[in-house]
Amino acid sequence: MKLLWIGEARIKLKRFCMARRLPVLVITIIVILAILFMSMSNYIFALGNNPDEDITALNDTEKFEHSMPKPKFEHDGGSIDIVAIRTMNSESTMSQVVLTEERLLSFPVVRLENDSLPQNEIRVIQEGEAGIELVSIKRTFVSGQLLEEFSMAVDILSAPVTKIIEVGTMVPPAEGGNDIITNINDDQMRRSLAFANLGFNMDLRQPSGLSFEDFRRIMDNHPRDLANVLSSNIEFFYAAEQIYGVNGIFLIALAIHESNWGMSDIARYRNNLFGYGAFDWDPFNLAFQFDNFADGIGVVARALSRNYLNPRGTPIFYGQTATGVFYNGPTLTGVNVRYATDPDWGIKVFRTMEALYGRLL
Repeated sequence: MKLLWIGEARIKLKRFCMARRLPVLVITIIVILAILFMSMSNYIFALGNNPDEDITALNDTEKFEHSMPKPKFEHDGGSIDIVAIRTMNSESTMSQVVLTEERLLSFPVVRLENDSLPQNEIRVIQEGEAGIELVSIKRTFVSGQLLEEFSMAVDILSAPVTKIIEVGTMVPPAEGGNDIITNINDDQMRRSLAFANLGFNMDLRQPSGLSFEDFRRIMDNHPRDLANVLSSNIEFFYAAEQIYGVNGIFLIALAIHESNWGMSDIARYRNNLFGYGAFDWDPFNLAFQFDNFADGIGVVARALSRNYLNPRGTPIFYGQTATGVFYNGPTLTGVNVRYATDPDWGIKVFRTMEALYGRLL
């Protein structure tokens, strides 16, 4: 009985263990199947619902890429020549070069008539000297070829010195003196015409119409030119009229008014007859310093022509054009606006001009 009981007990224990293992086994199998199913789902999702459609799309993409035009170097399969490409681009573009250079300015020659010299005899009063101008040059290139070149004077580094010569006009009197009477009548007519053109609103760019002998007659032995400052430089006033297009009698009157007949400190110590550059708060120290009176006459005549008497762009001397920066008309009233602070400056200068012209009559 005891053995039978032991045998039955073993059988029951074995059945119990098997009953406990079965759920574990089932669960293990389920987990393994679930893992396998998930792996297969991810693979199918990556391909899409219809793997054949993805393959077809891939083939279409390949066809599209093959139908696109490719650059030449891709078709050729060769390397890219960067230097050649840069050269080609540079040759097809426009480029500009700006440079400056110095050029010589030829000096003008002024001929003065002198009736105290025998006819056709020449006397050199002043030797000429070439000037130097700074020129800006702009060159435009297209495809490496010069398309155009434009040059413009920027500044005059040194103004040319005018050559001044006197030419004799004295003719031996003919019998009866008829030639002398004719010459005197011609002189009187010229001077009378010049005086008739005098007016407060006259165009200061117009020449006086007087000869060099007339200029000398105006200033020779003038009682107020005590230091002979004006008379000893009269040829430079005349030359300025011929070269720069500024009325020479106006220039003389301007010098007289601004320098008190050459006796002002600015005139005596700075060789500046015009008070050029001076301002009311410190006139002496601000006024320009010139090497001599002739230089000052030339500088002021150029400044008047370039800045005061002509509108911007007007052709003036040496092929230059006017800036017109202080232009308010080519008259005494117009110059007065920016040249002097005294509102009566123009009237005072005109009265001096009248007195100078009057010495010819």
